[in-house]
Amino acid sequence: MSGIVKEETRSVSPHCPKPNESEEPEGTAMEETAIEKSQHGEIVITKEMEEEEKHLVEEGEKKEREMMEEARQSWEKESQEMRFRRLQHLLEKSNIYSKFLLTKMEQQQQDVSIVFERRERAVTLGGLPFPDVNLS
Repeated sequence: MSGIVKEETRSVSPHCPKPNESEEPEGTAMEETAIEKSQHGEIVITKEMEEEEKHLVEEGEKKEREMMEEARQSWEKESQEMRFRRLQHLLEKSNIYSKFLLTKMEQQQQDVSIVFERRERAVTLGGLPFPDVNLS
């Protein structure tokens, strides 16, 4: 073991000074006045506290703005995706309806051509309007 003893110049606690300390440690005057005032029921707010509170409020507002912006962007993206899906759905329905109409029109055209063919055959077979029909 070495015989060197480390000597502290100040006590660790400002509330329990060493017997040879004559003056208050630096930074304890405010703490003591705050303690004294808080013992009397008064509230002490220092400039540092006000600045810290202001900083925290600004930081909170900044985070809130960022969250609102993220929410807005997310809503816009979802809204666009939803509109795109609706448009796709409408286009699919429109396509199906167009095919349906085309089929109906083709069927109607076939029906009309069948009627014309029957009439032509009727005219060529002797004037009977509908040769398939038995009139007797």
